[in-house]
Order: sequence, then structure tokens, then C-alpha cells
Amino acid sequence: MEFLEFRQPGADQAARTQTDSVLRAYVEAQRARASRRFLWRAVPIIMLLLLAVQRADGFASRQSVAALVVLAAAVAANAAVGEWRAARKLHALVRSSAPS
Repeated sequence: MEFLEFRQPGADQAARTQTDSVLRAYVEAQRARASRRFLWRAVPIIMLLLLAVQRADGFASRQSVAALVVLAAAVAANAAVGEWRAARKLHALVRSSAPS
């Protein structure tokens, strides 16, 4: 868990709330990005290890290999969508809080 504290002397409640929302969205976007990067590196390695175990045990069939590939692709795609949504939310908040 991360705690960040920022003081805005003289700022009204609306400005503090907007800043808080933007900073929270930024942290969420960075967390989603780190998660996606980790999963995109870890999932193929785990998939290869599972395939090696299946092959060693004699359970490697086309269906099991296809299932592992589909599962790995689904995990990677879910991580990418999560990062995209977090970045989209951050950009929307930054655009709405930018001075005109």
C-alpha cells in the first residue's frame, strides 16, 4: 500500500479533490502498466514450463496446447485492456482539469 501526501496551501476544496483524482488515476495507470509488463514477460515463461511438464508426462495433446495458448493470450489481453482503461481515465481527468 502506498501513501502519498501533498499539501496545497490556499487551494479550495474543489481544486484539492480534482488534484487528488488526477494523482490517484496516475498511480492506477502506472500500476496497470507495471502489471501488464510483468504479465507479458511471465505468462510465456509459465506457459512454456507447463508445456514442458505436459510433454514430459505424455499429456501434450493439441487441445491442451491450444488451451494453454488461449489462456495465455487471454491473460495478456486482459492486462493490456486494463492498462488502456487506466490510461484513458488518466487522460480524461487531465484534460478536464486543464485550465482553459
